[in-house]
Amino acid sequence: MSEELTQGDIKKALLSLSWPTQVALVLQAAYNLVDTIYIGRVSPTAIAAVSMAFPIFVVMFSIAGGVGVGTTSLISRYLGSGDNKKAVSVARTSIFIALASTVIFMVLGFLFIEPLYAWMGAKDDVLEMAIVYTKNVLWGSVFMFLMIAAGSIIRGEGDMKTPMKYMIISSLANIVLAPILIFGLGDFPKMGVLGAAIALNISVAIGCILTVRHLLRKRGKIGLGLEGFTLDRDLIGRILELGIPSSIAQSFLAIGVIFLTRIAAGFGPEGIAAYGIGYRLDLLAVLPALGVMLAIVTLVGHNIGANKFFRAVKATINGSVLVALEMGLVGLLLFLFPEFFMRIFTSDGNVISLGADYLTAVGLTYGLIGIGMVIGAAFQGAGSAIPLLVITLARMVILPVPIAIIYMRLVNDDISGLWDAIAISNVISAIIAVGWLLYSNLYKKAISSEESSSESFL
Repeated sequence: MSEELTQGDIKKALLSLSWPTQVALVLQAAYNLVDTIYIGRVSPTAIAAVSMAFPIFVVMFSIAGGVGVGTTSLISRYLGSGDNKKAVSVARTSIFIALASTVIFMVLGFLFIEPLYAWMGAKDDVLEMAIVYTKNVLWGSVFMFLMIAAGSIIRGEGDMKTPMKYMIISSLANIVLAPILIFGLGDFPKMGVLGAAIALNISVAIGCILTVRHLLRKRGKIGLGLEGFTLDRDLIGRILELGIPSSIAQSFLAIGVIFLTRIAAGFGPEGIAAYGIGYRLDLLAVLPALGVMLAIVTLVGHNIGANKFFRAVKATINGSVLVALEMGLVGLLLFLFPEFFMRIFTSDGNVISLGADYLTAVGLTYGLIGIGMVIGAAFQGAGSAIPLLVITLARMVILPVPIAIIYMRLVNDDISGLWDAIAISNVISAIIAVGWLLYSNLYKKAISSEESSSESFL
């Protein structure tokens, strides 16, 4: 597989790697979307409660995903250079880190969720429902951490289809279980948001067991057997060196959502619900970029390991064009039919109206978000996680929060002013990402290589 990634048609390799991951991520997002759709039929209060809990999900995926990206990047480079033994050590170490991260995440979650939600503006029934939902999800977080870690190991081998297959099974389980546990069936009681959390935990546990079993059976180049395993502190450091900036970068999504949710809370539960649904649709639109991001980390990692810098940059540029087209199309659909998509989640007229305004303002900037994400992933594959950290921080915190405060005071004090500020931030952060790539050492090495005189980047 390493030879296929470092030779031949770069577009074919990119599509081959990205499409299974994109499907898997769509199904992963289905966990939260299914819950939101079903809970939206309960009440706007229930939607607001689950929206409050959403940043906790983002942090969980950020921590687990950061370790996963570090794992995928290192395994890709070791396999690209032919060092299979070191790749196996990385895999085993990443599982240890995932387990340790789970413990820390759960402890901090139980300690701080109630004061956090209160600060974000949750009150009464919204606060109570959000706490019930989150605490139950925390108990099952170990399955999510292990599933993401195991899937990242498999992706590092270049196998994108296996994690997708197990994610399909897991998502189908959630789709079946969620309505039964939320609304009840026959003698089975109606459990509301608690049922949504339990359904999520069971379905993730199924996906986790299947993914870990694949590694234990050594069906790829890398297994998880413990024979001869010793904890390598150097590898822990290298995984975290790549993973922590990525985790921080993705955690800024949660920080941004927390601050923006607090601003939206000034317009009541309907404002919280509208932003919560709108942001979930953002994430659904972003899934193509996430799929290409993981493919780019693997593809760039293998080519950097083989000293093929031109091919690494070519993959980055082609990946950026691909996500700009994919996300641009999704954004166009949301821009043209905003009320239709909002009605999937709620029947409340005020929430639909506010959310439709959000999609109209933000939808057309989705392609730009994707470009920044892919460029950041390319730097991760090359062994530098700082660019993605800065790009994400700019898009989610540094730009939107102050722009929203200033814009809403000087131009538009309605909630639509918040939507405009988010759109402006997406544009500026994409400009930062493109500039970073063009002035990077990676790009300079690419244009000074022999291939640059005979090939184009597209």
